Amino acid sequence: MKGALTALASAALALAALTLAAPAAPALAAEAATKASKPPAVTRLAGDMTIGAKTARVEVVEYASLSCPHCREFHRDVLKDIRAKYVDSGKVRWTFREFPTDPVVMAIAGFQLARCKNADAATYFDRLDKVFEAQPDIFAAMEEGRGRLKFEEIAPGMGVTPEEFRVCLMDEAASPRIEAAVTQGEKDGVTGTPTLVIAGKPVPFEDNTIDGVSRHIEAALAATARARQRR
Repeated sequence: MKGALTALASAALALAALTLAAPAAPALAAEAATKASKPPAVTRLAGDMTIGAKTARVEVVEYASLSCPHCREFHRDVLKDIRAKYVDSGKVRWTFREFPTDPVVMAIAGFQLARCKNADAATYFDRLDKVFEAQPDIFAAMEEGRGRLKFEEIAPGMGVTPEEFRVCLMDEAASPRIEAAVTQGEKDGVTGTPTLVIAGKPVPFEDNTIDGVSRHIEAALAATARARQRR
């Protein structure tokens, strides 16, 4: 998968600058990974975008794609509440990793827009929400061969001019950054999006609800509390 993703990323960057046309049959997101018997520890990547206190007791890594309808639903219906309850309170540190799914060209264009002009993590997450909100319109525009134009329409609402967006599309740092995220995702057991890794343990897809994610975070918080008591 890594080699294929690298080739797709390179091709997508070139294609994105031209038309951002949709493929014949865009694939929806697959189910997320199941728990591994020996979950990997959180590994920092150069391309990570992270919000939350560095002193947070629990780490969450989210692997997601801007072309994934399930990811859009998760950000719209779940993540805002989870952020308010756990990230803003300093209990959780949340990292987003870019894991493109079909149509890959759309996902990469969205990621590049979110990062444009050296965006910090807070700006990046805000732009993710805006691209997710526009996802249905982007899909429709891609079907008409107007994908790039649609991105250029929404870019100013994120503080990016169409010209700046086109420059960001051609950023050569995208391919190695995304390849690194996908490689780590495979090590973490990611098979679809969105996948959450909480305290090093992949969360079952069916638990990607407010109650489900809260339950896994509370369990991780309890585990860190017990570990502290044993010291």
